[in-house]
Amino acid sequence: MFDSNRFSFSAKKIQDFIDCERRYELRYILNQSWPAITSEPILEIESNIKRGNEFHYLVHQFVSGVPERILRETVRNDIISNWFESFLSFYKTLKVKTIFSEFPLTAQIGKNKLTAVYDLIYLNENEELCIIDWKTSKYIPGKNILALKVQSILYPFILNEISDEFLQGSHYPPEKISMRYWYPSSPAENIIFPYGQEAHEANRVFLKNIISEMQEKKDGEFILTKDEKKCGFCPYRSLCNRGISASKFIESESTSIDEIYLFSDFAQLPEIYFDI
Repeated sequence: MFDSNRFSFSAKKIQDFIDCERRYELRYILNQSWPAITSEPILEIESNIKRGNEFHYLVHQFVSGVPERILRETVRNDIISNWFESFLSFYKTLKVKTIFSEFPLTAQIGKNKLTAVYDLIYLNENEELCIIDWKTSKYIPGKNILALKVQSILYPFILNEISDEFLQGSHYPPEKISMRYWYPSSPAENIIFPYGQEAHEANRVFLKNIISEMQEKKDGEFILTKDEKKCGFCPYRSLCNRGISASKFIESESTSIDEIYLFSDFAQLPEIYFDI
């Protein structure tokens, strides 16, 4: 069923499998087109998606060297403007030595490829590797909830596995790695997960086991989630006889803009031209 040379395991794919095996099967194995809208109200959701992507794009442009002055002039939305100003203040506290934005990395467990695109990785003055993931949702899950997300497991794992490859000549033990979730709407929130050798080995076992489970499933063995609340936000719900109408979107620990809708496809956003 799986071609290990072509299929890669991302946080989104693994999280989909954990949340609902059937959704994972429809989306990634059967490549089923989406027969239904994800949630209501559509215009509000589209607006939230657009703001989130524009913020990611602004940060990426800033890290890539576009001057603050030019970037501020491109912002036409007060919410995004406030987010960006919060980011600029936050960025000054990071003590960045080397930085990578919207950076893809690939590692392997056996023959299985693991992939992630990092919002930000930076090396600080203390020679620590820090991962930051921007979250533009209003709802901020508890740290215990975020700790269970596949992203919190996979991102530091991949970085630790190959840090000496993309930062050639250097080796960073897991104790030198951390992951932070940062919310521009609540910049004072400080959700940081330190890493370590014990966590790294536990994550290796988890990833190896969950990928094996995903690969061993045969047609008809991918079960539906027992939590039918999730179905209201799933575009495949009509195929599973779990309803036709979309649910009203209310952010919560299981239905945030960041996890369901946000994607970093900068090719769909306008280029910023500037004259330094």
